[in-house]
Amino acid sequence: MTETSRCIKCYSCISACPICFCVDCTTKNPAYVTPGELPPNFMFHLIRFAHIADSCVNCGQCQELCPAEIPNALFMHAQQVELEWMFGHVPGVSMELPMLALVEEKEERARLHNTGSDMIYENVFKPYKN
Repeated sequence: MTETSRCIKCYSCISACPICFCVDCTTKNPAYVTPGELPPNFMFHLIRFAHIADSCVNCGQCQELCPAEIPNALFMHAQQVELEWMFGHVPGVSMELPMLALVEEKEERARLHNTGSDMIYENVFKPYKN
């Protein structure tokens, strides 16, 4: 949290990431991340880390382009070591779907194209209707 507290929420880490493809980034959703809050709440980083955990190939672009010099690639590597230990999945090496994948990529890209949303559970914040 000390390292990420320097974040200015410039989105360089997200826009440079070759893995991110969401139409509407969850880190820009005010239900999760307060707009205009600097440094952003740690939820901003948790969303980003969790979202690409199973597919990050640790190219380092998130760290290279970070004006706050946050060691994002180091954090991702540490997370990947744990995921490999727990599930045996190595992003960029293992060709089967990762344990964390809930949908097929082709189906997910089609859904994103059709709905314009990156929310798997789209009604989670809407009132329940009978």
